[in-house]
Amino acid sequence: MSKSVPRIQIPESKEKIMKQINALEMMVKEDTNDHDRHIHETALNDLQKALKQSRISDSLEGYKQLGFDGEKLREIEIGLEKGLDVSKYAEHRYYPNQMDVIRTGLENGIDLSSYAMKGFNAGQLREIHLGQKQGVNTEVYAQKEFDSLQMETIRIGLEHGVDAAVYVKPEFDGHQMREIERGLKKGVDVSIYTDPKFSWQQMFIIQNGLEKGIDVSIFAKVEFSQTQMELLNLMLSRDMDVSKYAMPEVPAEEMVLEYFKDIGISITDHENPLEYFDFFDHYNETKEEKVDIENDHQTDDYDWEHES
Repeated sequence: MSKSVPRIQIPESKEKIMKQINALEMMVKEDTNDHDRHIHETALNDLQKALKQSRISDSLEGYKQLGFDGEKLREIEIGLEKGLDVSKYAEHRYYPNQMDVIRTGLENGIDLSSYAMKGFNAGQLREIHLGQKQGVNTEVYAQKEFDSLQMETIRIGLEHGVDAAVYVKPEFDGHQMREIERGLKKGVDVSIYTDPKFSWQQMFIIQNGLEKGIDVSIFAKVEFSQTQMELLNLMLSRDMDVSKYAMPEVPAEEMVLEYFKDIGISITDHENPLEYFDFFDHYNETKEEKVDIENDHQTDDYDWEHES
C-alpha cells in the first residue's frame, strides 16, 4: 500500500514561503530515497504555486490602485497567470478587446504592442496576429487606412499566394477586395472590374460573366445598376438578343420581363416583375454555393470596428 503524501501548511507571509522554498530545494538535493524526494518535491511545488499566486495578487492590487478594474483587470490577471509581460498591454488607453488580442499574441510569441501604440483597433490587431501566425508579410496590410475586413481579405489572399497588390488599395472596401481576390483565384481578367465605383455585387456579376465567356463589355459599365447588369449577364448567357436593352436608360423592369418570357415565366400586368427576381438565385447550381458566397460577405458577429 502506497504511503500518503502529507500536505504542507502554506504560510501567510511571502517571506516565510520563500524561506521554506529555499530549505526544501536543499532537502530535495540531499534526499537519498524516492519517497522523501517525492514528499519534498510535492511540498516545494505547492509553495512555488502559492508564491506565484501571492505575487500575482500583489501585482493585481497595484493595478487596482492605478485604476484598472473589470474586464481590463481580468486581462491583466490572465496574463500574469500565464507569466506574460503584461506591461505590453496594461495601459488605460486600450480597450479590453485590444488587451485580449495583444495578450493572445504574446501567448503565441507575437508582440503586437507596437501596433497597438499606433492606434490599431482590436480587429486590425487580430488580423496582424493571424497573418504573423501564418507567416505572411503583414506589412502589406498593417496600415491604419485598412479596416479589419480589408485586412482579413488581404491576409487570406496572401495565404493563398494571390497577387494582393492588385487590390491592396484603401479605395476598395473589404467586400470589393474579396471579389477581386476571388477573380484572381479563378484566373479571370479582374482589370475589367477593378474599379471602386462598382459594388461588390456588380463585381461578382462581371466576374460570373467572364467565367462563362460572355462579352461583359456590354454591361460592365458603372452607369448600369446591379439589377440591370445581372439581367444582361443572364440574358447573354442564354444567347438572347440584348441590343434593345443594353442601355442604362432602359428600366430593369423591361429587361426582367423579357428574361422571364424567355425562361417561360408569366407575369401579369399588375405585378412588379422585379419582386420575383432575387440576386444570386440564377447563378448557383446548389443552395450551398449561394450560402458560401453570402457567408463570404458577412462580417464577424463581434463588431471589431466599434470598441466598447
